[in-house]
Amino acid sequence: MPVPPTSFSEPPTIETLRHAKLHLESTCTLIRTLAAKIASAEMALTEFIGEAKLSIMKMTEEKIQLEEDEVATRSYLSPARRLPAELLREIFLWHFEGHEACAWVLAAVCSSWRSLTLRTPKLWAKVSILVIVGSLSFYRDTLHCHFNERYCSCNRLCVVFEIVRCMRI
Repeated sequence: MPVPPTSFSEPPTIETLRHAKLHLESTCTLIRTLAAKIASAEMALTEFIGEAKLSIMKMTEEKIQLEEDEVATRSYLSPARRLPAELLREIFLWHFEGHEACAWVLAAVCSSWRSLTLRTPKLWAKVSILVIVGSLSFYRDTLHCHFNERYCSCNRLCVVFEIVRCMRI
């Protein structure tokens, strides 16, 4: 609550000057007391904020761990996990025809898919690679290539390296 300024009588007398000095000392004491209370309250607030931030940080870490656990549990409960390996392999092989990097993509999904993909050699018969030709100049030629399985005249499996696209980047 604001304190109204004190009015002093004019002209100053010895008595009013003494009263003004006492009033000044009292006011200065009150100012120092309030300043100390403010500093104390600010320190308490700073401490409270620090504790609250620490608490929030711990809760955030716990939430992240719980979310990771939720994702892992949902992944475990996924219907795709219950598919027999033979059926999943057939699905992979159907997808194989339409995607240049099928084996790489499937192997990156999860450890069980990686294991199944690695145990399916036909998926690795067509592998796409990206070859960058040239120096570190602004423009570079890129060759998008893939290997295709072919059977040679001697009925042996051969791998043919074909250029799919060539473009400037």
